[in-house]
Amino acid sequence: MSSTNKQHKIGSATLYILLSFFFIYAFWYQNAYSEIRLAFPVLGVLILILSCMNLHKSFNYYNPLWLIIFFIIISSMNSLLFGKFPSLTTKYVFNIIEYLIPMFGIYVYVDGKIDKLRKILWILSVAITLVALWSLIDGKITSTGAIALGDLNVNVESSYFAVAVVSNVVLFGSGKATLWKKSIIITSTLLCAKAQIDSASRRGFLILAFLLMAGIISYIHIKYKKKPLVRGLFFISMVLTVTVAIYLLADVFLTTTLFQRFLSGGEEGGDTGRKILMGLAFDYFLDSPIVGAGFGAIEGRIGVYSHSMYFELLGCTGIIGFGIFITMLLRCAKCFYCNASALSYLPEDLIITSRGFLLLVISVLISGYAVVYIYDMYFYIILGLVFSMQRILKEERERNYSKGNISMMTSKSR
Repeated sequence: MSSTNKQHKIGSATLYILLSFFFIYAFWYQNAYSEIRLAFPVLGVLILILSCMNLHKSFNYYNPLWLIIFFIIISSMNSLLFGKFPSLTTKYVFNIIEYLIPMFGIYVYVDGKIDKLRKILWILSVAITLVALWSLIDGKITSTGAIALGDLNVNVESSYFAVAVVSNVVLFGSGKATLWKKSIIITSTLLCAKAQIDSASRRGFLILAFLLMAGIISYIHIKYKKKPLVRGLFFISMVLTVTVAIYLLADVFLTTTLFQRFLSGGEEGGDTGRKILMGLAFDYFLDSPIVGAGFGAIEGRIGVYSHSMYFELLGCTGIIGFGIFITMLLRCAKCFYCNASALSYLPEDLIITSRGFLLLVISVLISGYAVVYIYDMYFYIILGLVFSMQRILKEERERNYSKGNISMMTSKSR
């Protein structure tokens, strides 16, 4: 082994250790216990240094990142130049730039390799499972009757669980998932589901149920694509299992805060309040439809953000920022959709992974109506995963094209 390759492996392993500490601290430790002074800056600087030490010289290598970088540059410039609340906007701009560091670290570490992506998914699953476990053991009851870990917002916590479920679906579908690993994955998913119910987020519960059911169906469809009888028997068994579970657990579920929130239909005031906030964001958009009122403008006016990614983007970044950002997400969805259908040349576990990531992007697009995302660090971790998977698929297509397994037209269209 050459000294250059050895240094690269050592640097990559060190970067993974740093990212692992970062995930455990960011998702679990700071919410379960307390913040450690300078933890984020120190870990961020170390991750950035290690990432820069492993940079590729080709600009094309970073193609999946350009739209999010373009969005941040354009929206930050417009926010700083035309924002209605300069000091608050400046804080948000610097926060978002800092959030790019773990996203970039993930992309550089994964380096277009599916095995490395699985390692990242494992540590994320562990970190978020710890959040679910501590929420069940030591969760605090909020004013609405929901249970969450520490001061963690239930919408943010719900988004954590969505990431864990997608990670678990992908890891379960991996050919390297042994029986004991699958047992751990199932236990993690059940813990996240229970904590999700306790957090009483209607949106989060529906998204988690969607991800879990769609993930299982995708897994069975791919694993037994040549055995229609097995698929049919499994789907019948799944329907029967869900029916029996609903029958046995119905009385318990009816007593939960989550069910009471479904029953109230938002009459407790939460939905009405969100509509008012979205209306204020839309007013800002009408006042400045091209560049918006600047990052954090809604909070600057009324003390809280608009509770909607779409309205926040329109109100704060205008049609320019909104268009770039949504285009980025739709392009990611298109990439995963095309590759999730590529049964002829992609390996089985890559198809399952593509479907899992497609479900993740869909969940972001759906949840975006009620969750802002753009101001939260965990969202940029999601983007790091998504962009890394896009790179993996691109390299797999190029390998297959060089072998003549796919045509140039097919390769370019995806």
